[in-house]
Amino acid sequence: MKLLLDFLPIILFFGTYKYAESHKDWAAAFATEHFGFIVSGGIVGAKEAPVLLSTVVVIVATFAQIAYLYARGRKIDTMLWVSLGLVVALGGATIWFHNEELHQMEAHACSTGRWPWHCGPAPCCSAGTCCRR
Repeated sequence: MKLLLDFLPIILFFGTYKYAESHKDWAAAFATEHFGFIVSGGIVGAKEAPVLLSTVVVIVATFAQIAYLYARGRKIDTMLWVSLGLVVALGGATIWFHNEELHQMEAHACSTGRWPWHCGPAPCCSAGTCCRR
């Protein structure tokens, strides 16, 4: 169950991305109508709609994951809090600036343990366990 809960935001992200990628016009219209207020310019194009929708889904899913653990009285791991912070900060920047490279930086930082510009370990590394030097 914990494994499913850990991977649920990622599964939802890719599922949403694949669906929106195959229905770009619908995704752009839906994103503009429902999330246009959080996007600079207020209009979401068909090219960035899949990334925007999947980013919103992963942010909501991560918040839901924490809410579920909190409601069940379980311990919320530090890594989950760090992931939430990265998802909200870089995902929010991705949405606002229409720039999917910001979202890719988050994935790179947490998968390799280093920021793309290699200035040091990413904050998601714990005691150097995932850091490569």
